[in-house]
Amino acid sequence: ESDLADPEDRLPLPTESTIESSTGATETEPAESQATTDETEPTESESTIGTTETTIVPTQSTSATVTTQTSAGPSQPLTFEEQFPIPNDPDVYNILLIGVDTRVEGFGGRSDSMIILSINKRTRKIHMVSLARNLLVRIEGHENSMLNYAYSWGGVNLLLQTINDNFRLNLSDYLVINFSGFKKAIDYCGGVDIRLTSAEVDYMYLAFPSGSFKVGTNHLNGEQALVYARIRWIDSDYSRTGRQRTVLDNLIYKLKRKTPAQLNTLMTKVL
Repeated sequence: ESDLADPEDRLPLPTESTIESSTGATETEPAESQATTDETEPTESESTIGTTETTIVPTQSTSATVTTQTSAGPSQPLTFEEQFPIPNDPDVYNILLIGVDTRVEGFGGRSDSMIILSINKRTRKIHMVSLARNLLVRIEGHENSMLNYAYSWGGVNLLLQTINDNFRLNLSDYLVINFSGFKKAIDYCGGVDIRLTSAEVDYMYLAFPSGSFKVGTNHLNGEQALVYARIRWIDSDYSRTGRQRTVLDNLIYKLKRKTPAQLNTLMTKVL
């Protein structure tokens, strides 16, 4: 698998449209979140974990069955849908952010990054949940495989179906962005300020030998932010998803301070 984070793997930027999106609304909220953005500058993340309670009744065999007891007769096993109902909250709007590993014009390839962004109108906060690209999931019409294969096999529709089927969600809205679109969005907002660790500084110098990086806060342009967001060799894929949310957190902070006209200009530049 290729990775733009490696210096020798970087290719020239495409020059045309780089984001596609859908319309519609969804009314569900994911069961957990890993990063939040409110009206102050993003310096912290908050996470929440939802819990569910079920009753497990052992059967005569070695397995266990989830059951429910009614007054009308003997207990009956709950269906999967009854055990895990799709959450619904009218104050929550969800959209799936999809980053594809396309280095040329278009939106082919695999979904390198998948983040569910939830806007909670009641709390006025934004929550982000990353879906690991190597999760083993059921994919309709295919054998069980890694989650990011769903996009390469069936595009956005199959990816949405796979996520909804495996995680009991009801996502319908999405935004797809490739490498070029990501860099354009960052550059239009004037770059992002990211805190780098010593290991991250060393990696950034591998990608940009003539750059200037230090441990602590660094101002990154679009190309540098993309390399930072895709680093995984120094630690783990889990840490890489955290870097992706960090970049988005800073980008959202800047976008909230743009006028409607400026936001329209941004969409014109990257669409």
